Amino acid sequence: MSDNYRLAQELISNVGKKYRGRNVVLKLDMIKAYDRMSWVFVLKVLRQFGFGERFVDMMWRLLSNVWFSVIVNSVSHGYKVPRHYPAISHLAFADEVIVFANGSASSLRKIMRVLELYQCASGQLVNTSKSGSLIHPSVSLARKNVIERITKFSKREFPVYYLGSPLFTGQCKGAYFADLCQQIVDKARNSAVFEGITKNTRSICGAVFQNLKDAYWLQFGEFQQVMTCPQFLGLVERRAEVFRIRLVHWQSPVFGTLKLNIDGCSKGNPGLSGGRGILRDVLGSFIFAFAGCFGYGTSLQAEAKVLLLGLQLCVQRKMIRQLVVESDTRLLI
Repeated sequence: MSDNYRLAQELISNVGKKYRGRNVVLKLDMIKAYDRMSWVFVLKVLRQFGFGERFVDMMWRLLSNVWFSVIVNSVSHGYKVPRHYPAISHLAFADEVIVFANGSASSLRKIMRVLELYQCASGQLVNTSKSGSLIHPSVSLARKNVIERITKFSKREFPVYYLGSPLFTGQCKGAYFADLCQQIVDKARNSAVFEGITKNTRSICGAVFQNLKDAYWLQFGEFQQVMTCPQFLGLVERRAEVFRIRLVHWQSPVFGTLKLNIDGCSKGNPGLSGGRGILRDVLGSFIFAFAGCFGYGTSLQAEAKVLLLGLQLCVQRKMIRQLVVESDTRLLI
């Protein structure tokens, strides 16, 4: 969730670059995103991505037969929600959709056509009145009128909120994050109320500061002795000079070959491990995908096992001779 926000903000910061047709950001709002999603559409998408019938059947059971359990006097009481009520799934942020595109008329028409086809297939519906377009202030009035005429979306001003955080252009202002900071303080205060603890503003801010330091330690695995908030912010700024968000994309292999992308992971390293992979042709067209859980092991062991599994699947389909393997583990490849 945080990675999605940071990536969106990185793209928003470049929205003012001058290209033919200029840049436009479409923020879409879905009408009852969870209620309208077609279960049949979800199952078809899973099959199209190569998931086996056993997994698809398991997802169908989760979607169509949802049970919740409530603890009453230390006893679990389960009840079933209505049959046509959709489950919480990987579409948890389906109502938070942002599209980055060129502002030319041809590009916008193609996007609106894709949205129309998506709505017909999935059952979802874009809320035109709540959706909006975001453009840089330097964009001409004629271009603004073209964008509004084709998309039917009203123009919005920065900052806008995405996943609860502000997206903005230009210099960052503390006022943009005032609501977010207030929510953090309110959450800490409510936690204290439920725990029966009386906390003043200073102790709440101290708890928030400690949570930020813990998050930094979890991210970088090291932490210097920091006593004050300015020292901590200085440490974060120095880290920010080293770690930058960089856009990456899939590169097609040589003509006549196939590319197998694999990735393995381990929770705790060592810990519960697993891996996944996908095979595409030179045009990027999907051929098949796979995933598996490998039990207890290290991340390197998971990388090796998922590589072996991917090669076995390619051998079974007689696709091994024109194969290119790509992984993020230099020690393995």
